[in-house]
Amino acid sequence: MDTPALRPGRNRNPCGSRAGTTSPSSATTAVVGVDAGLDSLFTLSTGEKIPNPRHEHRDRQRLARAQRNLARRARGSANRAKARLAVARVHARSADRRRDHLHKLTTRLVRETQTILAEGLSVTACGGGVRPHQESSSRTGRSSV
Repeated sequence: MDTPALRPGRNRNPCGSRAGTTSPSSATTAVVGVDAGLDSLFTLSTGEKIPNPRHEHRDRQRLARAQRNLARRARGSANRAKARLAVARVHARSADRRRDHLHKLTTRLVRETQTILAEGLSVTACGGGVRPHQESSSRTGRSSV
């Protein structure tokens, strides 16, 4: 995590802290498998689907306005520096939302289960990569199958 002084629009000395002790939960032997998906953020082996909150959609208009303001400012001006910080603030807010959602989700999974198994699937191996060329009879390089 970045230091508060280096993050745009953040206080140098944050007042509040959420760090604290948590009460130990009861012993459990539950096991859950986690599958990262395209339709939902995660699908658990229990059948629960955790939807993708799509935080960037909420701030899309605010980000577009801030970027338009930045584009209008003259390079090297103080107003451009302020506009650049406004864009960075919108990005930081979206990143904070994503981080907070994942933190809450993983905390809940750890409290409810003893063992968490994650799928080790390579996304590039799922057909998104370039296929090797086969012998072709046409000029375009595609096979006539």
